[in-house]
Amino acid sequence: MALLITFYWQFTLPIPHTSFITQANTIAMHLIAKHLLRVLTVRKYCPHCQKALDVPAMSAYDEHFDCPHCGIALMHNEKDIFIYAIVFTVAITVPLIALFNVNSFIAIAIALVGYRLLRPHFFEPRFRIKHVSE
Repeated sequence: MALLITFYWQFTLPIPHTSFITQANTIAMHLIAKHLLRVLTVRKYCPHCQKALDVPAMSAYDEHFDCPHCGIALMHNEKDIFIYAIVFTVAITVPLIALFNVNSFIAIAIALVGYRLLRPHFFEPRFRIKHVSE
């Protein structure tokens, strides 16, 4: 995240006395960096009170966590967890088997371990939040 913020600020500083192409490239890089920051810093909203909240990691709670505003029990959506896991597993396993002739058992193990390592940083911010009773 610090690398993205540094990347963002590097392209927000004005560049005096430069050509139009250099300025256009700087503006394009600024927009790309701004988009990357927006995508990676996802705000979550409580489905009950519609207020922004900081969602704990899945490893930080057992069954559910409570909204700090209204106190309702919330959790990550299981459908999102399964969909992301299946898509990632297939996207990694198929190329390993087809292109690199890796044993299917080893390819699936690599994909599952990769998903487990990447989930807190890349997938959990995109999981939706839902009531426990749904």
